[in-house]
Amino acid sequence: MRDSISVEEAGKNMCEYAEGKEKDTRIGFEIRTIHNMIGVHVEHHMKSKGHDLTQMQSWVIGYLYSRKGQDTYQRDIEEEFHVSRATATNILKIMERKELIERKSVDTDKRLKKIYLTKQAVAIQKDAIEDMEFVEQMLVQGFSEEEITFFKRMLGVVHENVARDIHKTKFTKN
Repeated sequence: MRDSISVEEAGKNMCEYAEGKEKDTRIGFEIRTIHNMIGVHVEHHMKSKGHDLTQMQSWVIGYLYSRKGQDTYQRDIEEEFHVSRATATNILKIMERKELIERKSVDTDKRLKKIYLTKQAVAIQKDAIEDMEFVEQMLVQGFSEEEITFFKRMLGVVHENVARDIHKTKFTKN
């Protein structure tokens, strides 16, 4: 279950932060808070365009869209988003019900199902691309090009640190 806040709550939190009323300055907390605020923005934008999607469904559509021409299976979704098999199954079942994806069995192994975007999902992705460009610009407002480059490098280091720890935890017996 994901944490969810309203647009009003996100705005209030951003204002409090800008005024220096910080509740917590831990990096993980900040990353999670920014993640939630972006999620609120994305869901609000998608709903305003008539698309009833969760943030995760939007990400899955974006991932599948970026892999055009490549075979994509449920295990690819699990690996890309670091989710369990059960979580991926639920996401994909709902997306199939909403007619955002189709799953088709592979001739060589009927248990394997390739995932395809529907025309409806491709249209939604085009709206999402516009919004992502807006969000990217919003995130770096007030940054110089040098600061943006440095910030991206630092985020890459954080990503590597977390991925390395996940890998170590996943493959180390307690």
